[in-house]
Amino acid sequence: MSSCGSLGCGGRGAIVTTSIPRWSHVKADARVWRAGRVSAASGEESGCVEDDVRYRRLDFTQQLAFNARKEFARNLSKGDACMDLALAAVHIAAEDDALISISPVDFPVKSYMDRIDRLATNLGKRIKSALPDRLMPPEQALPLVEKCLFQEEKFKVPSFGKSNIPEGTVVDHPGVWEDQKYAYMNELLIRRVGTPALVTILYQDIMKRLLRMEAIDFVVNMDCQGFTQMPRAQVLAGMDRAVVLREDGVMLNTCSSDALIEVLQFLKRAFWPFEWDTNEQDGGGFRGAVAMLVDGEMSSDLEAISRTAKHRLERGIFTTTGGGDVRRAVIACERLAMLCGDTHPMERRDLAVLLSHVGEIGRAGVELQCYMESAAFQSGSLEDKLPVQQMHAFLQGFEDVQQPDMPMSVDYILGLDAPVLDPERRISLTW
Repeated sequence: MSSCGSLGCGGRGAIVTTSIPRWSHVKADARVWRAGRVSAASGEESGCVEDDVRYRRLDFTQQLAFNARKEFARNLSKGDACMDLALAAVHIAAEDDALISISPVDFPVKSYMDRIDRLATNLGKRIKSALPDRLMPPEQALPLVEKCLFQEEKFKVPSFGKSNIPEGTVVDHPGVWEDQKYAYMNELLIRRVGTPALVTILYQDIMKRLLRMEAIDFVVNMDCQGFTQMPRAQVLAGMDRAVVLREDGVMLNTCSSDALIEVLQFLKRAFWPFEWDTNEQDGGGFRGAVAMLVDGEMSSDLEAISRTAKHRLERGIFTTTGGGDVRRAVIACERLAMLCGDTHPMERRDLAVLLSHVGEIGRAGVELQCYMESAAFQSGSLEDKLPVQQMHAFLQGFEDVQQPDMPMSVDYILGLDAPVLDPERRISLTW
């Protein structure tokens, strides 16, 4: 099964952005087809330009999204110490862009990585020129780096810090509060504002590049302050380039993958299409999603918001109304399961409920079973176990469900074959 297979399925209770039905060719006749006036299915005048066969093209969404996910998995397979956090952040943006932009063109991953490299190169030249005869000591270099990044280049974090959702509240659509642009590396490089976790990833990547180009010879650790404020670098005593640069040229990380986890959790909240309760300690959206799955009820005003968001997202319009996007919520949870599914089993639980909503019952069962076997579930209270048991009973009602051989993981993605392009599948142009 393709990693993108969960992105176009329908299910009750969820705000599902379904894939556009396969287009069937219609034989041309002698009439002149007026743009936007002839239906592709019947040849009748429809008044809808999206039905005109001349305004449809091949859909490369699954291929581009799969390629980005595969590169993300290859990066994670290097381990926490060796993975390229900045590159992983760009591949997160690349996969989401493939799904929502409906573009036939690859996301310019190299271009954005080159932007980071130019920032580091220019900064390295300034450091070297300031003291051409010797290396600049940390007490001089770090203030210069932070002046360049935060004053001259004007990188900053949002005023709300980690999350914009008010503490102690229950919100119907967390996407109204969380702006997904703050969690994309390409947006950070363009708009100069991003979550503290994303700025941390950029900062540590620039410091690694300065080490590699021998502009500095000291190692820093990122003081993330719980990812609530602007990160600050702290010098690690007794460590230099020789300690973190391996013989094969790989530079070891001094910033853990917790920053990447924080970025993905922000995206999960931004796209979560159900109620979000900030009072839940281990993730605020699970109970609301289970209630919607079991009861299947939605208020009329929330349904209107969700339908509007669905309509816009199907047409490649990024400026949604905050109604959530189950496709990108699913892939955010999938990447979290790949990155920390064993240490943060609740991410598998959240993935399971989203997969249930989009009709991926087999995969949902595997992910939920992994969570129920974890210590986090076994040691939980009866109140915490109740929605999990309700969901388990719901899934047991389906018979003859095909299940994957393993839960979502790096090995699972690396073992998948690339999806085959369907020449019959056509989608409307982005308007």
